[in-house]
Amino acid sequence: VAMLCGQLGSIHLFKEDLDRSPWYLEQARDLYLTLSNEDELELAATLSNLGNICLLKEDWNQAYEYFCRTLSIELNH
Repeated sequence: VAMLCGQLGSIHLFKEDLDRSPWYLEQARDLYLTLSNEDELELAATLSNLGNICLLKEDWNQAYEYFCRTLSIELNH
C-alpha cells in the first residue's frame, strides 16, 4: 500500500498537481515509518519527492529538511 501511495504521489508530482501529490506522499511516508528498515530506500524516495513539492511551492526550509533527511537515510543505508 505504501508503495502504491508513493507511486500515485509521484504521478501527481510529475503533473505538478500540488494538491493531490502531497496527500499521497504523506500517506506513503507515514506507512513507511511504521514498517521495518527494509523500506528505508522507499522512504528516502518519498521524502525526496516531498522535498521536490516544497521546491515547487518555494518552501525552501521544508525542502531543505526533507532533503537532509533523505541524505541521512541514503548515507546510512
